[in-house]
Amino acid sequence: MYSLHSCVDKKGFIINQHVTHGNVYDSIQLKPLVENLLSRWWIILVAMLSPIFALIFRKYIPDVIWLLVFGIMIGPHMLELTRVTESVEFIRELGMGFLFLLAGFEVNISDMRSKQGKNASVTWFISFSLGLMLSNGNIQFSIV
Repeated sequence: MYSLHSCVDKKGFIINQHVTHGNVYDSIQLKPLVENLLSRWWIILVAMLSPIFALIFRKYIPDVIWLLVFGIMIGPHMLELTRVTESVEFIRELGMGFLFLLAGFEVNISDMRSKQGKNASVTWFISFSLGLMLSNGNIQFSIV
């Protein structure tokens, strides 16, 4: 399907005219705007649904897990409901900060001094060391 698109100034003179094949959104710059708004809409929906699911299944699954699971589901690697744009990138970085903040709130210092805490620290150190050895020391400080 071919479409003729014209840009007209205030006096009615044609400024620009072009023919497109296919979707009208490809000819004008609405597609990135629509994708950005849809991505934000899905993120807001997940942010609203996660606490509801957390209330329903509070005994079994922590609140943050629902945010992570729904985020993975709507992300570009699974259902592709969101696209990575500048605003989504900012929301993603902000979300990572909040995730670490919530994880910090869950840590109890007295638990870390117990035998289980020491075992957890040793396990973390061993896992980190094995990962570092397997990656040949190539540490990149970005999340892909």
